[in-house]
Amino acid sequence: MPSEAMNMWFKSRKPAQIEDIHLKLRPHTLIRNAPLSSMQGQAEAFFTTAADGSLYILKHFYDSKRPRTDYLNAVHALLPKHPAFRCGTERKVLTKKSLIKAPGLYATQKLAAYLEDTVLMPQIEGLDWAGFSSQIRNGRLFITPDQRMKLCSNLAQVVKFMEDNRISHRDLSSGNVFINPKTLDVALIDFDSVYHPSLKMPARTTVGSEGYTAPFVSADKPEETFGPLADRFALAILCAEFLVMDSNSPFCHEGGIFEQDEINKRRGKTLDFVGSRLKSLNPHYFARFHAALNSRNYADCPSPQDWMIKKPVVVKAPSLNSLPQVQFVSYRPKRVHVVKLPENPWTNLKGVNRNGTAPPCMAQRHSPVLKPVRPLDPNSTADVYLQSVATPVARPMGKGLRALFKKGFALLGLCVGFICKKFV
Repeated sequence: MPSEAMNMWFKSRKPAQIEDIHLKLRPHTLIRNAPLSSMQGQAEAFFTTAADGSLYILKHFYDSKRPRTDYLNAVHALLPKHPAFRCGTERKVLTKKSLIKAPGLYATQKLAAYLEDTVLMPQIEGLDWAGFSSQIRNGRLFITPDQRMKLCSNLAQVVKFMEDNRISHRDLSSGNVFINPKTLDVALIDFDSVYHPSLKMPARTTVGSEGYTAPFVSADKPEETFGPLADRFALAILCAEFLVMDSNSPFCHEGGIFEQDEINKRRGKTLDFVGSRLKSLNPHYFARFHAALNSRNYADCPSPQDWMIKKPVVVKAPSLNSLPQVQFVSYRPKRVHVVKLPENPWTNLKGVNRNGTAPPCMAQRHSPVLKPVRPLDPNSTADVYLQSVATPVARPMGKGLRALFKKGFALLGLCVGFICKKFV
């Protein structure tokens, strides 16, 4: 619930100059006449826009969970100078004097007091893992196995950067890991519980988030997590979620897969299901996940190097040199014997019949057909073509019978005449 100071600033519709940046609160997308904010963990975050369009966040701690001022001021100088830590290296811890009074700008004593120990930081591009996994669950986002392995490798590289600088985040979770959907680059936010040898553990600090806390850590002993390797167990949980998250994955706490109770007991349906999935996908990742789940301290957990891709999977297009050799042979046309046959007129002696069509045939062999013609030379390699074969002229059956009868009658007449001459 936004405070009165922030509500008054929002309703004024005026920008405020904080340090050297002109900021304006963004409106809430669902609640009318309210600034866009998010309440979780130990603070409330307000989303603002600068005059040049850049996005910033004002993180105001709850009084009961506010870290010491000297602790907040020391963090940004200890983080590695890498884009993954931009939210921490570029942040500013505000004071009352951070609010600048100028004509046309909003500035009140109440807002100045509210900004005391508030952190101003740039908003990181992309989605947190909670939002990213929600897109996967809804079927709006699909990532390939190679992309999943790349996410594991990128997050492991970020954790390695911190371990090389003797720093641990101590609260890696779905809400603190941001992913750029275009590049799959990983970045972290919320550096208000970090460990470094030069820092004294805050009296009000966390032991981790639900679903990402190691089973060997007691909920009332945050000092057990105040060490350089405190991110290794959460790294294993996040990598397992990267690899198996799909539309059927359970939803727990702030978007994760695992129940903290199952993690504490080191057994459960979700752990068994994820273990079987990892074993079928990649035995290497299954072994790392199993080792983290059965570890007794952070040193027993797999290191960040164990989660990195040993041999990056690169899909190469086939090159011309890798293709089989092709031999080109010139084409030689074959000789073809052309047989010219007389045309079949397909007419009777008087032309066509009454209806203009050809008369019926006396036998099937008189029909015009296509017959294969073999080469004239039996030893020739010439191709064989189908040529039209000339057929005998078809004659009507009626004229043949009439001619036969005429001949018969003529022969009969000769016979009768011969007999008459002999007996007369």
